Amino acid sequence: MSSTFLPFRLSMYAYHINGMDLMADDPLAGKTGVSNAVLDLKKINDVRPNSLLMRMFFDAKVDELVSIFSAGPIYTKSSDLRNTLYKISPLNATKWNAIK
Repeated sequence: MSSTFLPFRLSMYAYHINGMDLMADDPLAGKTGVSNAVLDLKKINDVRPNSLLMRMFFDAKVDELVSIFSAGPIYTKSSDLRNTLYKISPLNATKWNAIK
């Protein structure tokens, strides 16, 4: 519950409420919500790079993120997202290449 990780908690809320919950009705809006939440994770990475919490998140969500952004309607800001993912989670760089 550290205040350092408040952006993480807010990002997880946004990831699920503004992203995943919208995917069934409006895939593009869902992708936008997920992308915004992931881009917000950069704030945590700037404060605490390679934190255990971030590694656990990406261990759990890497395949989900790749499947969200490699199928369905084309998300126009995917290059910004991909660049951010390369910086936040470089261990998954080969998987980020599948994001179109």
